[in-house]
Amino acid sequence: FQFNPNNNSFTKKVDFSSGPGGRNPSGSLIQGADGNLYGTTAYGGTNDMGVIFQYSIANNTYTKKLDFNGTLNGNYPLGSMLLAADGKLYGMTAGGGTYNRGIIFKYDYTTNILQKKVDFDGATTGSMPMGDLIQTSNGNIYGLTRNGGAYNKGVLFQYNYGSGIFNRKVDLALIYYFKLL
Repeated sequence: FQFNPNNNSFTKKVDFSSGPGGRNPSGSLIQGADGNLYGTTAYGGTNDMGVIFQYSIANNTYTKKLDFNGTLNGNYPLGSMLLAADGKLYGMTAGGGTYNRGIIFKYDYTTNILQKKVDFDGATTGSMPMGDLIQTSNGNIYGLTRNGGAYNKGVLFQYNYGSGIFNRKVDLALIYYFKLL
């Protein structure tokens, strides 16, 4: 949809429905250097495992760019993609990959090529990544998983896309806070 805050007008642009085009969009849209908007759906597509799509503001057109398929490139992306300093889009899927615990991927929208960069494995790297990736001033990308790690409560991780090195930084644990009256 498009919303104009100056006059409070709302215009529907795309209907997401079941089928090959993708459904259940997840995360925020990101604008590429080409001016187009890019996003993901958690479901739909050829394999019903989600898609990457492009929306052209100039032409008011929606184009499915890529189908997620499970083992090779993950499934069920649940957060926003990040436009990193190298000009590529990075994102995560909650499932799929070698261990079916999610992946980090790099997507080049100029060539329409997706590369799996990290397979989440559970205890070592965490599993079921969720939320958004962020890039800090040191160039590293950071994110969270929902499960895995030493306590199976998720991990905070760092990924350097230049070197391809993944580091688990913190094992998350359930912490209880008590308030004394």
